[in-house]
Amino acid sequence: MLNFGNKIMKVEFSSEVNPTIILYFIFIKKFLGTALISEFLYTKGKAALLKIFIFVSVFNICFAHIEMGEQCDWTGSGLEMSGGKWTGELRGITSVYLRCFQGRVSWVYPRGGLRVLLRLGSTGKDFTGCLKVNPSFAGARIFTEEKKMLKELYSPNDGFSVKLSRCFHSRDGQVALYVEAAALSSATFFPKYLAEFSYDLESVSPNSYDPQEKCKPCGPEELMRAFCTNDLVVNGFIEAIHQEDNLDESEIIVRADRFLKYSSFEMEYVTKNDISNGKNNIDLSISIMTPKICQPKPGSGRFVFMARKRFDEYSLVCAPRWDDWKQLVLDEKQKGNSHCVLNY
Repeated sequence: MLNFGNKIMKVEFSSEVNPTIILYFIFIKKFLGTALISEFLYTKGKAALLKIFIFVSVFNICFAHIEMGEQCDWTGSGLEMSGGKWTGELRGITSVYLRCFQGRVSWVYPRGGLRVLLRLGSTGKDFTGCLKVNPSFAGARIFTEEKKMLKELYSPNDGFSVKLSRCFHSRDGQVALYVEAAALSSATFFPKYLAEFSYDLESVSPNSYDPQEKCKPCGPEELMRAFCTNDLVVNGFIEAIHQEDNLDESEIIVRADRFLKYSSFEMEYVTKNDISNGKNNIDLSISIMTPKICQPKPGSGRFVFMARKRFDEYSLVCAPRWDDWKQLVLDEKQKGNSHCVLNY
């Protein structure tokens, strides 16, 4: 006799359980709920009950804390659920695997730890990357896993603006971020903290990452490609440079006075200031980020700044002097080999 809720039913026992039935039961348990489980056990008997619950228990223990996400994004909670209510049970360390150039990780009620492994698909390519936390980020710190140590990448109390990006580079085609939840003062109080950040990855040559690579001046082909493909191209000069000891990037404040290529930045600027697209002359300060290892310094003279959008900021790609860029444009117009219509 088996007791299912308020009913006592007589069932026939089967001596063997097909593995297919076990897998079928797991899917029922996860997706269809307990009502169908009771019906299943009613039809299959006591032997199925014993063997299936042993199998499912082992399955849950082994795999409950391994999550693939949706390739680019992951959303989850640090607390276990029970009957639609928070139980307060610690989850330990949850592993998440993401494989996109860009994405977001959102962890509500952070408890224990979250290990996020970033890769560029299945290519195994090395990459540089940056993350930027949600302005409301709370309840956790973020580290990168280095050789035999953790390097702090972000903490709500590190004294730096949440507007700044935190950057890193891959080893053997991957980066492991460790998100450590803050300890709570009360075992019964669970504040609804949100540890959320976006990430952006950029591929580099496999197994040949050189931190100085981004510091080298762009050649003619690189300059033309950067002009044609990037999100911001302006003419101007360096107004100031800000550097923070705990960050891997420096902030270049550019005083821009002319758009050289129509872009999403110009469209936003034109819309915000209610001016016609034909008026390319401007006067505004733009923040552009560059690796600190490049040691940018204020310099006199005019430059052409080419940058790609990353999160809601811009990352420097090339910055030739205006005179050099003008000469390159004139030469390429005679050859007719440019990738797009160049402008100086």
